[in-house]
Amino acid sequence: MKKIIKIFIVILLFSIINVNAENIDSTKNGSISLKYSYGDKNFNNSKAYLFKIATLDENGNLTYADDFKNLNIDLGNLTTSELNALSETIDNQITQQKISPIDEQITTNDGSAQFNTLQTGIYFLRLDTVTDKDYQYKALPTLISIPLYDEVNNQYKYDLSVMVKTEAKYIGDQIDNGNTTDPPNTIDKIMIYVAIFIISLICIIGLVCYINKINKK
Repeated sequence: MKKIIKIFIVILLFSIINVNAENIDSTKNGSISLKYSYGDKNFNNSKAYLFKIATLDENGNLTYADDFKNLNIDLGNLTTSELNALSETIDNQITQQKISPIDEQITTNDGSAQFNTLQTGIYFLRLDTVTDKDYQYKALPTLISIPLYDEVNNQYKYDLSVMVKTEAKYIGDQIDNGNTTDPPNTIDKIMIYVAIFIISLICIIGLVCYINKINKK
């Protein structure tokens, strides 16, 4: 039976944008450092793709990129579930329209990669799906805002770290690697049960006949 195992690692889903934000330095470049892993398993040599959805100015106003002008959504008022739905919409649009990323990186041995010199704006992150033995690991697409507003320290962060949200799916029963195990032979077991039943029945009949014979005497 197929089963899906999901793990929700620490993840930066999205920075809710304050459209009335002040003190955003739109001339300052930022960066995105990512980690692609599942539990203690790191995925190296995997491609990470970055797409720019919109540019963000010093007042928090968005200007969508040409490939994504159809979105025109007030991101600051979306709930988490709506942001997740929007991520799926963008992901499908990229696939259907074959939109090219603005940058690609390959993860290192520890599953990390980094995008540098990024202008303020909204970005979309994708990574290749990884198949390892009986499991398939999929990095769920992620929307990221540069800068990210830090409410604790009341400041904007331009250099961000992302732990990718990863889903693992068991596909062992879909793989024919020549090491399959033959199903148990149930016919032999049935024949044993039948034989036991017949012997038991004979014993019972014999016992009944013996008792009747004694009673007649």
